Amino acid sequence: MSFSPPGPGPRLFPRRARAALAAIPFCALAACAVPRPTPEALIETGFRTPAQTVRSFQSALAADLVDLEYRCFATSFKRREGLTQLTWRAYRAELLARWPALRRLATAHVETPEELAADRVLVRGRVEYLWYDFDFEVELVREDFYELYVDGLRALDDAIVWDGVLWVEGQAEDWPPPSLAARLPLSEPVDPSHLSELRLGREWKIDALRRVER
Repeated sequence: MSFSPPGPGPRLFPRRARAALAAIPFCALAACAVPRPTPEALIETGFRTPAQTVRSFQSALAADLVDLEYRCFATSFKRREGLTQLTWRAYRAELLARWPALRRLATAHVETPEELAADRVLVRGRVEYLWYDFDFEVELVREDFYELYVDGLRALDDAIVWDGVLWVEGQAEDWPPPSLAARLPLSEPVDPSHLSELRLGREWKIDALRRVER
């Protein structure tokens, strides 16, 4: 059994497991419907922690929020797989048509994230539904970024090295008290009088999603 249909497209799961899609009963379509996420779950979507990102992906999958699904993937994953928002929409439709049980990821039980490195974690999960069950892993990577808005519109955005642009000036015993300072290299000049928002962030995104054979 495989999550990914044969042929071109982003390889969300191991290539070696793609042989048995034809064995999925057509009647599984109805069995793979999942409950819609609650309004509270949709409000709480975000990427501030690995667990929140996984929950956001589950909510997006259950509610068919394709844009939110796409936002859950890391930049490294998108580049590696040649994934754009348009190609994800097309591939997702094909994937769910070939293997509707993929929707069951939305109801999976997931474990506490395991740290692999300072900027990478592994989340293990399991789907159990009627006669069907499988294990999977989600590998997430931390992405540091900035976004600059001019007159209400996003003008610049890019990845950053967090420790390279943020620092604390002063000591705890100083007066005035310590302050947090930031310095951003810009690819083009901006007029500070027209700036409307500056965002510095650290988000956790999905870099790999794979089935685990038992």
